Amino acid sequence: MQLSVIWSPVAQILWSLVMLVGMSGCEKDSVAGDGELAAVAGDAKAGYVLRTQMRPEVPAKYFAAERGFYQACVALANGMNVPVKPFTEVPEDFVAERHTYASDGKRSSHSDIRYFLDTRKMNPQSGCEVRLVSKWRTSVTSDGQERQAARDEDGHVEVSEPQPAPDDRVRASMLTSRTVSKRIGGVPLKCDAGDTCIVDPEVVVITEGARPVQAAYRDNSVSTYGTALLVEPVSLSLGAPADPTLFSLEAGK
Repeated sequence: MQLSVIWSPVAQILWSLVMLVGMSGCEKDSVAGDGELAAVAGDAKAGYVLRTQMRPEVPAKYFAAERGFYQACVALANGMNVPVKPFTEVPEDFVAERHTYASDGKRSSHSDIRYFLDTRKMNPQSGCEVRLVSKWRTSVTSDGQERQAARDEDGHVEVSEPQPAPDDRVRASMLTSRTVSKRIGGVPLKCDAGDTCIVDPEVVVITEGARPVQAAYRDNSVSTYGTALLVEPVSLSLGAPADPTLFSLEAGK
């Protein structure tokens, strides 16, 4: 998993050098054949709201690459006698992404909000300005159609045309590989040997397309982000009426 970052031209060059060194990616499920597709009875009828988050394990080390670019920019600005703006401090409770998955038995939705650094003005002439910004995205599926809306870091909202909904059948191998029971934040999970977890399918199967949602895992791409990233479940509610705004593209989160 990678976070979105808007790069300045200088940052793009430096980032290309970083990419030559190499970086590790997050775990991905293998794609099973069509024969492994299994219909999960009952989960489409049960309403739920699952909230998850992704946070840096050590917030002070987060945005490692951007910090390096910033220091290089500061050195250039000092040589030009241009006052520089301070680098954005990352609070101890910083969360990089928040995801909400919901269903009322007829509709399902996935909304996320992501926080990242805007580096478009990170150049000596602008005082090496960086700022923390966010963008959100929402998809709603109902009556065999999927609708999406997104807002970028500048506040521009775009709503897409309805598309055929993705296949909502769950690949059986993605369920059977999760055999270790665990509970985080009160949410019952089933995990594989690498501690990549989904919500316990005996409770409810939560999917995006044909893949169970990964509600907990650890991304050890320290060379990319400066620290490990932790995805964790925050809460899971079952049966209660879902907030109608969770299925509204205008709400955005």
